[in-house]
Amino acid sequence: MEETSFLATNENEISFVELLFRYISEWKLFVISVAICFGFAITYILFTAPKYKVVSTILINDGKKGNTGQDMMTVFNDLGIFQQQNNFDNEIEIMRSQTLMSKVVDSLNLDVVYLKDKGMKTLEIYDNTPFFVTVKDCMLSGSLTFDLIDDETLLVSGDDFHEEIEFGKELMTPFGLITVTKNLYGTETCPIIAEIFPNTLPEIKINPVNKTSSVVEISIITGNREKGKDIINTMIDIYNNDAITEKNYVASNTITYIDKQLNVISGELNEAEKDVERYRKNANVMDLQAQGQLLLTSTADYINRINSANTQLLILQKTRLFITNPENSKNIVPSNDGLTDPTILGLIQAYNAEILNKEKQTTGMKDNFPIVKEFNKRISTLRENLRQGINNLISSVELTIRELRRQEGMYRSEASALPTKDRESRGLLRQQNTKEFIANYLSQKREETGLALALATPNAKIIDAAKASKQPVKPVKSIIIFAALVAGLVISVIIIYLKELFNTKIHNQEDVQKTVKAAFLGKIPVSKNNEPLPVSKLRSSIAENFRLISSNIDFIIGNKKTKIISVTSSIPLEGKSFVARNLAYSLASIGKKTLLFDIDLRNSVVRNILDIQYQKGTTMYLVDSSVKLNEVIDTGKYHKNLDIIAVKIYPPNPTELLYSDRLAQLFAELEQLNYEYIIVDTAPVALVSDSFIVNRFTDATIFVLRAEYTEKSLLKEVQDIYKNNKLNHLAWVLNAVPESRRYGYGYGYKHSKYGYYYNSDEK
Repeated sequence: MEETSFLATNENEISFVELLFRYISEWKLFVISVAICFGFAITYILFTAPKYKVVSTILINDGKKGNTGQDMMTVFNDLGIFQQQNNFDNEIEIMRSQTLMSKVVDSLNLDVVYLKDKGMKTLEIYDNTPFFVTVKDCMLSGSLTFDLIDDETLLVSGDDFHEEIEFGKELMTPFGLITVTKNLYGTETCPIIAEIFPNTLPEIKINPVNKTSSVVEISIITGNREKGKDIINTMIDIYNNDAITEKNYVASNTITYIDKQLNVISGELNEAEKDVERYRKNANVMDLQAQGQLLLTSTADYINRINSANTQLLILQKTRLFITNPENSKNIVPSNDGLTDPTILGLIQAYNAEILNKEKQTTGMKDNFPIVKEFNKRISTLRENLRQGINNLISSVELTIRELRRQEGMYRSEASALPTKDRESRGLLRQQNTKEFIANYLSQKREETGLALALATPNAKIIDAAKASKQPVKPVKSIIIFAALVAGLVISVIIIYLKELFNTKIHNQEDVQKTVKAAFLGKIPVSKNNEPLPVSKLRSSIAENFRLISSNIDFIIGNKKTKIISVTSSIPLEGKSFVARNLAYSLASIGKKTLLFDIDLRNSVVRNILDIQYQKGTTMYLVDSSVKLNEVIDTGKYHKNLDIIAVKIYPPNPTELLYSDRLAQLFAELEQLNYEYIIVDTAPVALVSDSFIVNRFTDATIFVLRAEYTEKSLLKEVQDIYKNNKLNHLAWVLNAVPESRRYGYGYGYKHSKYGYYYNSDEK
């Protein structure tokens, strides 16, 4: 049968309050832990070099998301040369590439970092160093310390390395061949630490500002503001220079080709003009236009068409000669020289695009690379297709010219009456006009291409120049201090939790009630002193708790005339004798005639603690039938309502004595003395069976458990005793509850020097 506690409490609320006060009671641990964490945090802040964030924003030229202005390279679209549009994502990856970062490192000599010991911190001084170190063929990381010997000599020190070096001279070190040069603008003084990091690239973050624009934020975390600015600015400059170089590649090759063609056509035009001049001088011809005006008007259309066809034929022949020349196998084919056939123009564009794509993707590769072979194969196929297309078109143009000349011959036959001189003059003029037309066209395209080359724009436009933060971004003092506070609290909580986790002792009422379902009578605080009867101080908290326990006992036993209550525990030192004598005194103090009956025949502490001086006691009464009851009772020594029977000597056969008829006779005689309460101090149940033997005479049993001492494993035995009714009306009290477990009650328990089987006593 389960009984509820006589103390009306909110179990969940008490659990929370218990937990709160449990942690509050360990405030010293919290203070120490937080102080240690603060110490580590402050040490970290003091000894950590500050880091600054440098940020710049740029606008990348992208036809989809925006551009930096009109790209003059679009002039090549009129020339039929393939022009690839920038891709925003590709440009971002180019800016993140190791190739670009390597150029930045080489440009700024970032493979050597210069540091200065400032006491608690070692700071990077960058270009404020008094000298610069150049390392050749370095493949090993490490550091060297440079100290000034005189104006021209430095002492170089490292692990097991000490050498002198003069400015401008070379010195072999474990990290490679180094050269030291003076920095006229450096203000720092020696010693200087030079850390060498070969093949180390700066950690730069490049991120788009948002998805709808081509604005990019470039940032770096560095120990020196000026270094961060130089890295970002240099990276942008190198990126723009590479982009302009790539754009100018097509323009430069086109200009070179046009220049060659202009040289050829200019010579031909000069010869044609000289032929006209010589003919007119020799034939004495001044003006034949009036003579053939009418006929020329009729034949003008055919002449123009023949000229145009001849121009196309000439250009096609030169283009065929260009592509069949092995020396031009890697060059693009110019397509701005007057060709009008869309099929040929399309083939030229495809061929030029493949040449440019090969140049871009196979830079530095050998001809035997698979990708190079694949490009060569595709280019050869395109070149053959272009050659066949030009041959077919030449045949078509030649056929057209023959047909036009046939028609022209018809008109020329009608003009047979014109002087031969006029006809010959016209032929020479036609050749001159053709050459002049081609020369003018090439000159115009040469000027357009040169203008595009001169006005080529960079891919990136700087919106905000590189700017460093005024305050360090690392270490963040507020975050570190807050983290130290949190860490101190968390560590303390973990320590307390682990302490509780591995603590097998009971601590509070809830720990017991989880297992033991017997009635709970109350808690007894730790006694502040070593007094045998602290309950005698009627206004103390101990006295108040014992009065509460006394009142709760009546609910268990009822209105019986003589209430016999045994007090026991699981093991020694749990305070069962302390509870027994103070409970007896508490009952006596409220006017109840009470007997404290010590029947612990194995290790009693009542006689010594209460200083009982009579010669006979419980053992003598049980052994000797001649001993009278009044010879073993000590009357009124501590209170007029309190009598005491103590154990004087320890018998060799306590179990037999407890089973004897004299014990039954003793209890019978005690009931005749009109005691209202008989408090029986018995032996611990976990060691001997004495309490179970005495149980036949008792009305109720108070089981004493001690906070911070009783093992939780013993609670199962207590519950088994209660469940199987091995002890009458079992109820329990929690003794020696620490202050942190009692929400502010004061105590301070001192162990008695009397105990069971441990040569130590108990209260």
